[in-house]
Amino acid sequence: LKISTPRDLLSPAMPLLLAGAGTSNPVRVADRLFLNMIGANYRYVSGYTGQSESILALTRGEVNLDVSGLVAYLSRRETIRNENIFDAVLQRGELGSDGKFRRNRLLTEIPTTVETISEINPAALTSPEFAAYRIIIGAFALQFGLVLPPGPSESLVSTLSKAVNSAINDPEAKKVVQDSLKVEYDFIDGATCERIISQIRSEYQSDARIASAISQLMAPK
Repeated sequence: LKISTPRDLLSPAMPLLLAGAGTSNPVRVADRLFLNMIGANYRYVSGYTGQSESILALTRGEVNLDVSGLVAYLSRRETIRNENIFDAVLQRGELGSDGKFRRNRLLTEIPTTVETISEINPAALTSPEFAAYRIIIGAFALQFGLVLPPGPSESLVSTLSKAVNSAINDPEAKKVVQDSLKVEYDFIDGATCERIISQIRSEYQSDARIASAISQLMAPK
């Protein structure tokens, strides 16, 4: 592809073929929203059942654009680079409770999609597509959460939150992850996560264009 910077996505050496599971996959909806906003010419190739299958398709040359999870990428980064399988040009970044995107602290050298949109097509930052993109990426703050039936007591929620915080932040737990996966992890506590989810829920409910932008990409072709 001869791509070394995000801007190179606009003039690849070969047509861009993005791998994905299906049209309703929210991760791929976000990827397609991003590519559309910067004006990249690509074709979406769906039908892959998971990341391992789509990465395999990448090595076979069936597709040439895919997304790797943070742990999968960091734990095998050097092997992936040395074998010339793929390398990371962009990261989605993280939506903080302040409403701003930032680079993941483990990938500070890799620019975010929002930085790229700001550079290539800043007008898109006020579009319904970008509003939809914020919603999807913001929701990633809650990936592995504990949920309870409606109306739990405050004391129960507080007890569970403190227990989870303590377990996840335990030095021994962090060491196990570091030793086995060779990566660190970040933890978003319940209160911060609630603020993020509350904010994107409010944005979604107040702007009907967001649902429209998402549903257009999710519609079967």
